[in-house]
Amino acid sequence: MSPGVLSRKPNLALTNMSTVPVTTDMLPSNVPKLDFKGTNWAIFTFCFQTAVEAKDMWGHFNGAAAKPSFSSPMFADEAEEYKRWCKNEGIVKHLLTQ
Repeated sequence: MSPGVLSRKPNLALTNMSTVPVTTDMLPSNVPKLDFKGTNWAIFTFCFQTAVEAKDMWGHFNGAAAKPSFSSPMFADEAEEYKRWCKNEGIVKHLLTQ
């Protein structure tokens, strides 16, 4: 190898990594079911919020992702944004009822 030329060896730590897809419609198994008496409320809320924040959807619970309002009639880009919001709203409702 010539001086000043960097080796192009692959980083095996990176090439052997597997990727696990993050699905938005399922909670991870570490989120406990909420006990009907509420005895596990503290751990449930912590795990649930952490999981939903990781899915970037916590705004639907804290009001940051409020339902968009548009002029009438809607423009195409507004309709797409509204459709996306409605889909995400349905996903977070599903997450809450799991």
